[in-house]
Amino acid sequence: PIAQALQDTIAKGSYQKALGFCDKKLAIDPENVAVKHSKCLCFIQLGKYEEAADYIKTLDADLKKKLTTETAYTMYKLRRHKEALEIIDTIDSPTVAHLHLKGQTYYRLGDHQKCKEIFEVIKEKENSPELLVNIAAVQCMANNMDEEMKNAQKSNEDSYELAFNMACLLLQNNELAAAEQQLVLAEKIAREILPQQEYSEKEISDELASIKVQLAFIYQLTNREAEAVELYEGVLKNKPSDASVMAVASNNVVTLHKDHKLFNAEKNLFNAISAADEHKLTAEQEKVINFNRAVVYLKMGKVDKCREIIDVLKKDFPDSPLPALIEAALLLKEKQTEKAEELLKQKAEQGNLTTKLTLAQLLLKDGKVQECIDALNNLGDDSYRVGVVATRVKLLEQTQDAQAANKVLDSAIEFWTSKKDNSNLVKILFAAGEFKFANDMYEDAAACFKRLVDLDKDNREYYVSKLVIALSYVDPAAASTYAESLPNSSFSYEGISVDKLENLSAHRSARDSKQSEGENDQAVEKKKKKKKKKKKKRLPKNYDPNTAPDPERWLPRNQRSTYKKRKKNMRGRHQGQDMGNSEPTKAEQKSTPPPTKQPVQQKGKQKKGKKKKGGRR
Repeated sequence: PIAQALQDTIAKGSYQKALGFCDKKLAIDPENVAVKHSKCLCFIQLGKYEEAADYIKTLDADLKKKLTTETAYTMYKLRRHKEALEIIDTIDSPTVAHLHLKGQTYYRLGDHQKCKEIFEVIKEKENSPELLVNIAAVQCMANNMDEEMKNAQKSNEDSYELAFNMACLLLQNNELAAAEQQLVLAEKIAREILPQQEYSEKEISDELASIKVQLAFIYQLTNREAEAVELYEGVLKNKPSDASVMAVASNNVVTLHKDHKLFNAEKNLFNAISAADEHKLTAEQEKVINFNRAVVYLKMGKVDKCREIIDVLKKDFPDSPLPALIEAALLLKEKQTEKAEELLKQKAEQGNLTTKLTLAQLLLKDGKVQECIDALNNLGDDSYRVGVVATRVKLLEQTQDAQAANKVLDSAIEFWTSKKDNSNLVKILFAAGEFKFANDMYEDAAACFKRLVDLDKDNREYYVSKLVIALSYVDPAAASTYAESLPNSSFSYEGISVDKLENLSAHRSARDSKQSEGENDQAVEKKKKKKKKKKKKRLPKNYDPNTAPDPERWLPRNQRSTYKKRKKNMRGRHQGQDMGNSEPTKAEQKSTPPPTKQPVQQKGKQKKGKKKKGGRR
C-alpha cells in the first residue's frame, strides 16, 4: 500500500507528501534503491537542493554512481559549477541531457565559446527549435551572430523565444530598430501560439513579461521615456514569476524616475537584488543593481547603508570601478574633496577609463584646470576620442594657450589618419578647420577644409564654401577658382536701392518697415523734419515756484521731523486727574475683558469688528 501511495502522490505532483511515504517505506525496507532514488528526485522537484546534496552524501558509492545526473544537476542549481562539470566529465558516454547540462554550466560560467561548441555537438545528434533558441542565446552573450542565425531570423515565423533572443543579439550590436521589430514579432507569435497550447490569459501575460521589459528598454534608449515607464510599471503590477524579469524592470524604472520617488526606488531595488539569492541574475546585472542601491542610499542620506553596499561591491567585484566612484561621491558629500581625489588617483593608476574621466571632472569642479588637462592628456589612445579632444581644446582656450590647443588638434588628426577611421577624422578635421580659422591660421584652416572636400563627398559644397573663405585671406586666385565650382545663387540684386539699405535702422518694427516700403524720399525727409511735440508738465496744486520743496517729502509721514504722535484716548477723564489712583470709568469697565477666559485663535478668516467712533477719520 505504501509503494502504491508513493507512486500516486508522485504522479499527482505532491512531492512533499511523497517524501513522507519515502521515509515510511525506507523505515520498513532501508535498502530499497528505487525509493532512495525517488526521495532524491522529490527534493530536487521541491527545489530543496541543499537537502538533496546532503542526502546524496549519505548514499553508498554504487548508488551515487547511478545518481550522477541528479548530483550534477543539484551542484548546478547550487552554483557549484566546477563540481558539476567534474561529475559530468566522469560519465563515459554522456547523453544529450548530460551535454545540455554541461553547456548550461559553461553558459553560467561565462565561457560562451565552449558552450557554443557543446551545442554544436548536440546539433549533430538532434536538431530542435529549442536548441536553436539556446544557440541564439549563447551568440547573444558572445555578441557574435553567424550566417545560420541570420537565416533563422529571416525565416522565423513560429518561435517567439528565437525572435526574443535575436532581438537581444541585435540590441548588443546597437541595432535598435531591428531589435524592436524582432520583439514586436515575438509578441505577435506568442499571442498566436500560446492560446493554442491552452495557456490562460494570466499565463500569456507572464510569458510576455520579458518581451515587454526588453521593449521598454529600447524605448528608454530612444528617448521614449513615458512609454518605457508605462511598460515597466505594467509588468511590475502583474508580478511576473521570473525573478530576473522583475529585477530588471524594478531597476530600470528607478533609473527613469532619477531623483524622484526615492522611497519607492529603495523598495524596488531591494526586491530586485533578492533575485540574486535565487541565482536568477547575471554577475553584471547584480553589480549594476547594487550600484544603483548605493546611489539611492546616498541621495537619501543613509550613509551607513551606502557603505555596506560599497563593501559588498568591493568584495564581489574588486576590478570594477563602480565601488570607487560611489565611495568618491560619498566623500564629496562629506566635504572630503582631497580624500576623494586621492582615491580616484589610486584607481586611475589601474588603467580604468571611467575612473580617469571622473577624476578629471572632479579636478575641474575643484578649479584645478591645469591638473584636469594633464589628467585628460594621460588617457593614452582614449585621449584622442572626439569628446575628450573637444574638452582638452576648450580648457586650453580658457587658459589662453591657443598654441597647445592647436597641437592637440594636429595630433588627433594624425591619430585618426593612422587608424583610417574616416568618420572620426571628418569630425576632427572640421573642428580643427574652424579653430584655426578663428585664430587667424587661414592657411592651415584651408588645408583642413581641402581634405574634407575629398573625404566627405556628401557635404562637399559646404566645405568648398568654407575653403573659399579661408583661401580669400591667403590665396585669392585659388579662392576664386574653387568659388567657380559652387552652384549659382538664385538671389537677384535687381530692385535693391543702396540708399534705402544705408538708411535702414537696426531696430525696426514690422509696421514701420511696411509703411516705409510705399514711401518716397520726399516723405522720408518730411518725416525727419517733423518735430516731436513736448508734453505739458503737470504740477501739484498750490505749487509755488518761489518756495523750495520739502526735502523730507519722500520719507514716510511717521519719520518726518514735523510728525506729532497722537495722544491716547482721554475720554471720560478730567484734565489734570491722577491716573494711577483713579477709579476706572464705565467706558473702561466695558472695554476690559473678563479675566477667566483665554484667547483662542480661530481657524480660517476672522470676522472684523466695527470701528469705534472717535478714531482717525
